[in-house]
Amino acid sequence: MICNLKSALKFRAAPLFVMCVFLAACADMRGPQWLTGEPDESVLNAPRVVGKPSGATVKTWPNLADVPKEKPVFSTLKDRQEELVDLNSDKLKAQADMERIRNVQLEERTREDDSTTQMLLSSPETSP
Repeated sequence: MICNLKSALKFRAAPLFVMCVFLAACADMRGPQWLTGEPDESVLNAPRVVGKPSGATVKTWPNLADVPKEKPVFSTLKDRQEELVDLNSDKLKAQADMERIRNVQLEERTREDDSTTQMLLSSPETSP
């Protein structure tokens, strides 16, 4: 019997069609959970509790007529000037400390150190 290739190609989508129909027909049935990914019955039947947001304790809005027209004074001019003087004195102290640290004299090298250094530099290298 000779197989007609055209007739075979007509039915190549038949298994896919049957599988789709089968899966659509069984959509309401419980299938294997590893295949469908559905949760257990205990999860589906568990009571669901939805928490309400707590919200604000005071539900009244502030009255804009109660807001004073003048801005509050947080510090007086005298206080700010005192702080400015303190900051300037701290700045001068820090600059003086920086200058003092920069001008630290290192220990002077002794003649022994100089002669040892020269001796090491002038000695011929001995190779094995």
